[in-house]
Amino acid sequence: MGGFAWGSCPKRCLCDIDEFGRKRVSCLNGGMVVPDDISMLDADTKVIIITGFDGSRPNLVNPSIRHPNQWPSSRYLEEFHFCYSELDTLGDRPFFQLSESLLLLNLSHNAITTISEGNFFNLTKVEGLYMDYNQLTSMPSMATLRYMTSLKALTLSFNHIRDISHSDIDTRYIYRLRPRAEVEFLDISSNPLGVVDHFPALPDYFFYEFPALRAMNASNCSLTELPWADIQKYSPLLTTLDLSYNRFTSIKTGQLDLTRIRTITFRGNPIQTVDPDSFNKMYFQKLDLSELPKTILTPELFVDVRVERLVLADMKIDFPLDDILIPLWPDIVGLDVSGNPDLPLRGRAFEFLPYLSEVSLARMNWNTTKQNLFRYPNEIDYIDLSYNRFYYVQPGFFMPLTGLVTLDLSNNWFYSIPLTVAQPTLETLDINNNKLQVFSAQLVELLSAPGSPFKALYLNGNPWRCDCGIAELYQWVQTIKNDNDVTLLDNCSQLYDPDHRLPNHNINCAACMTPRALRGLLLHHVPAQTFETCTEMETTTSFGFVEQEIFQCYSCIDPWFCNDVNYMTVVNCDNRYGTVYSCLKIEDIYGIERGCGNPDEWVKQENCEEELGPYKNYTTCTCTTTLCNGSPHFQVALSSSVFMPVLLLCWLSLYCKF
Repeated sequence: MGGFAWGSCPKRCLCDIDEFGRKRVSCLNGGMVVPDDISMLDADTKVIIITGFDGSRPNLVNPSIRHPNQWPSSRYLEEFHFCYSELDTLGDRPFFQLSESLLLLNLSHNAITTISEGNFFNLTKVEGLYMDYNQLTSMPSMATLRYMTSLKALTLSFNHIRDISHSDIDTRYIYRLRPRAEVEFLDISSNPLGVVDHFPALPDYFFYEFPALRAMNASNCSLTELPWADIQKYSPLLTTLDLSYNRFTSIKTGQLDLTRIRTITFRGNPIQTVDPDSFNKMYFQKLDLSELPKTILTPELFVDVRVERLVLADMKIDFPLDDILIPLWPDIVGLDVSGNPDLPLRGRAFEFLPYLSEVSLARMNWNTTKQNLFRYPNEIDYIDLSYNRFYYVQPGFFMPLTGLVTLDLSNNWFYSIPLTVAQPTLETLDINNNKLQVFSAQLVELLSAPGSPFKALYLNGNPWRCDCGIAELYQWVQTIKNDNDVTLLDNCSQLYDPDHRLPNHNINCAACMTPRALRGLLLHHVPAQTFETCTEMETTTSFGFVEQEIFQCYSCIDPWFCNDVNYMTVVNCDNRYGTVYSCLKIEDIYGIERGCGNPDEWVKQENCEEELGPYKNYTTCTCTTTLCNGSPHFQVALSSSVFMPVLLLCWLSLYCKF
């Protein structure tokens, strides 16, 4: 129980020690009654979390007169989280007895409608106040929060705030009589601020109350304008501003003349015009223009501008970006063009950005990689290829990425992961939500080798087949469980019943899908005897590897398009699914040999500049298993020595079942 006496932990809660060495009580499933259910906690408990989830029973506050101070009292409590209740008012001085120690107060996901000065009486040490997902209709002034003199973070997102007209001259005068909190982070996102038509949604005096403000989230507030001059005047330290999903229609010259602004987000605004020199002389650590019209991207847009990380996602870009991005080449280190499937990317497309280290190519609707995309000396250490339709990546694709640190291949259709992802510098590999059933023994060896910097492997959401095909992964998982240097993230600790199975065969965790007897079992809880009979050859061939050679068969979706990888699906050469014949090695200049051109052109090309396909050489491989619906099944595969009649057999045979 992490140092707790058994009698001091509520029955429906988890009591442990958090990462800072503090006693913590977590009641996460709703239905708690405060203070009754937590009245016997250890006096030195420092963190109390009482929360729930959508659909859980609400937490309750006992209104009995036997509990005039409805909340816990402790001289040591540093964090109090009370969420998912129907609480609509706080009363007067409810947290007075916590004032000596409380640093964080989380009252989100309740039904609070108003805030008064007495609610937070004497909470002079609180640094974070979180009131998201309540029913507030007006913005509390800093005069209302005047006792919270140490407040640094204030969040009010997802309320119903429309009124920010409280800050008249009288309240400012009263406020000056008290010590002034210096809020550095403010979140007012997802409030209907811009719906009021008679006065500006954020009046000029709004920023007067936030002289120390450094970061502000005002996304999804229906804003059409901001008092830019007053931001500079009253909040001169502001560096981060999120204005996404508002109603701005233009960005004008001089509008962003903020001395210290470094990160700004305009994502999802209906912006139609951007003055050519709107960003002139500015320096951004991050500039997010996602979901804006592609027409704003002109060669003049970034002239005399410095940007480190640029986000151009989901803009429907269908033209090359070279001329537009070339002014940024000395500074740009991160580029996100996700969600632009029509963006033309030739070989070595980013070579003109020599310092580029982070590339996001998610949601590009790709089913195969651009083979020569990174075939140039580069400094890329982060690549996001998530949410595509990859079922196979040419092994040579990763070979030039010699400094790769983080690779995200999640939410694709992978049946196997190529060994070449295991670059010597790789620290994080995300393969969540693919179609992986087995895991390469050789890949385990590379990632877990002595001296490897590898730290995190994400495996959730795959239909793992818990047999010899994951034997090496299983052994590694056992090691990872007790290794603080490597993380196997499953996010499922609260979903398991006592025998560690997942409800409803949920595979959104690192758990077995087959065989049926092990379905729902967390990988590191699979019985060790499952793998006792696995031989080295079995664990090798299960991954499609024989004597260190990579074998892949391609099944034709349409027999008339057997020459195009886009019309094939990958099937591993896995003998446990039956006898597989003629599944041959693929090689190119990086060790994977491949043909170029189409089947009617037998001209051999020594150096293939096109991506992997259409192919020149083919063979067939057959199998007889349930995988082939119980019938002989012809598949097309790459081959280094096969004749045209075999290809014709694939196309014309009446006995092929595709």
